[in-house]
Amino acid sequence: MFEVADLDRTFSLLDERGGTPIDDIREFSDAGGKLRTFSITTPFGDTTFRFVERRGYRALFPGLVMHDKPRGGSNVFGIDEFDHVTSNFQTMKPALLWMEHVMGFVNYWNVKFHTDDVSGDHAKGSGLRSTVMCDLDSGVKFANNEPWRPFFKASQINVFNEEHRGDGVQHVALTVKDIISAVRGMRARGISFMPTPGTYYDMLPARLEQLGVGKLEEDIAGLRELEILVDGERKGEYLLQIFLKDAAGLYGQPEAGPFFYEVIQRKGDKGFGAGNFRALFESIERQQQTEGKI
Repeated sequence: MFEVADLDRTFSLLDERGGTPIDDIREFSDAGGKLRTFSITTPFGDTTFRFVERRGYRALFPGLVMHDKPRGGSNVFGIDEFDHVTSNFQTMKPALLWMEHVMGFVNYWNVKFHTDDVSGDHAKGSGLRSTVMCDLDSGVKFANNEPWRPFFKASQINVFNEEHRGDGVQHVALTVKDIISAVRGMRARGISFMPTPGTYYDMLPARLEQLGVGKLEEDIAGLRELEILVDGERKGEYLLQIFLKDAAGLYGQPEAGPFFYEVIQRKGDKGFGAGNFRALFESIERQQQTEGKI
């Protein structure tokens, strides 16, 4: 759901650029004011984009009841907003072109790699290419992945597509005010995360030195305990992130699917951390190997 200032202009622009609305503009009212909305189809599998213009409307959306106080307490984990959405495709170029020419996004960040360098006599490997598209005015970002040759079928991106039965959203990243307390609280409530090997933290000081990030405000021992990842690109600026197990793993139900959440705290760094991107990729791969999927 995207909130916009002028829904008529949004509808007109998307229509002119070749967007495909699935309904006309609809209007709703409540005690606070009005809400106007419409939706379009997307290349993200069966995901649709909904655009909303609010004029004092209180509820999140028609049919949902507004409560003065959240049930079960306040925002105990300090979640702020969505940082980015990541999707997997067997071929991502159509989606990138759609985001550029229909949505008006620009190319923001790129990376490609294999978990094992494919060279010489290597008989296997798993790789991806990724491009992040961004709306510069709002800061909305979509990361997009596809398998990378030569081991297309072995890529965990392809494994996702087979489990998901097509292209679609892999994960959504949520920002938090304090990732240490948030993750500690989540673990206390039984939430499971993708595993990070201890060797990651053994190598972390040297890696941060190589990146030029410098000293962290957090203690590495505490990050190791909670399995939080660190990355950055320049002195004094870095990000902290961790990935929950996918829905199938969390609930022990394969039909729940491969979608998962990321928790992230940015400390000046606005990128995606190529090192952690690889760490996520390898973490998912270890989980898939444990489950016998690859």
